[in-house]
Amino acid sequence: MFPRNFELWGPCDATMASSMPDQNYVLPRVGVPWRTAQEEAANIRPKIDKYLRAVERAGGEPVLVSLLLSPGELKRRPTELDAFLLTGSPADVDPAHFRAKRHPATVDADTARERTDFALLEHALGTGKPVLAICYGVQSLNVFLGGSLIQDIPSELGSKVCHSPEKEKTPGGVERAAVRRRPRVGAFRRAPRERKFVPPPIRS
Repeated sequence: MFPRNFELWGPCDATMASSMPDQNYVLPRVGVPWRTAQEEAANIRPKIDKYLRAVERAGGEPVLVSLLLSPGELKRRPTELDAFLLTGSPADVDPAHFRAKRHPATVDADTARERTDFALLEHALGTGKPVLAICYGVQSLNVFLGGSLIQDIPSELGSKVCHSPEKEKTPGGVERAAVRRRPRVGAFRRAPRERKFVPPPIRS
């Protein structure tokens, strides 16, 4: 005989209970900067939308971050976000940031994207918020931490990298990596991180 206040649940009841949404759960807000200022100005969305959909599939709320924010807005916006996804970009990081002479193969930098990435990283690393950096985002992170870049692999290292911006796809593991505590991130591009630089401890 069960006490009067005892609730007897069958398999069906348990399944229904586990599938009910938690009304108190709030989706983490993940800041995603536009890939380039040019794409933002023309509202070219096919590639950036892939990243936004990946964040949604991972259980987050993507928040597109403009590259045209004022200094005050750029300082305030990161405080409203829980995590950050730094996307790829066809631009190159300005070699002046790591005190290097520009290589002839280096493409133009996107100063608005650099400014935005660095502001987001300053806030994220200062507050311990997670960052998932992909391709250009990894370069941005490395330079922000004081690292340098090899600007052109074929001419400087004598090898090739199979990576075309025209064939760029959102990495298949981004959804899984976004919800892990220690995501594994890779970048394949003309300008990887130089191995001689050892940045401060950071999860990757």
